[in-house]
Amino acid sequence: ELATLSRYDDRQSICEELEAIPKAYLAWIAKQEEDIQQEFGDESGESRSLLAAAQRNLSICRGQSARISSGIAALKETDMLWRAFVLANTAMRMAMIRSRPDAQGEPAWFPFQLAFVLLSMQSTVDHTHSERELLDLIWFPTGGGKTEAYLGLSCVVMFYRRLAADGQESGSGTAVLTRYTLRHLTMQQFERTARV
Repeated sequence: ELATLSRYDDRQSICEELEAIPKAYLAWIAKQEEDIQQEFGDESGESRSLLAAAQRNLSICRGQSARISSGIAALKETDMLWRAFVLANTAMRMAMIRSRPDAQGEPAWFPFQLAFVLLSMQSTVDHTHSERELLDLIWFPTGGGKTEAYLGLSCVVMFYRRLAADGQESGSGTAVLTRYTLRHLTMQQFERTARV
């Protein structure tokens, strides 16, 4: 729930709860490894090729899990990033409540949304980060929550820039560019962005 992630003073317990994300992801990866070994573990040439491709993909998945864990560690260690993360969750919660006033229950992230924010935020706020050149793409069906994921990351970036500037002009200006190719979608996404 975003209400939980908006509690500034609960840093340790929130970070401990967030660690469930990479743990669950690693468990899923282990299950996939087991399944592909059973499916493609024979000695045929085609099976070896498919097994190698699957193992490469799962190696990438392990790297993403490590990035999520690194993001959680950064929240534990970096006061300014923690504050930006909490403020971003507060802003997203308020926007979600405003956009769905009749919805039941507290707004919550889908696991992939929160994972995206956690794995991307360090390289997005730190221009010298080793993963700065990576492009993280969210590939998900329409209506699946991509917009909230990148708005969440955008909020972290905007709050972090303002906090890092400490009242100086360097924290202002353009922080995020968004481009849509369909006019109706552009207007709808602009409204959602403005609400946040």
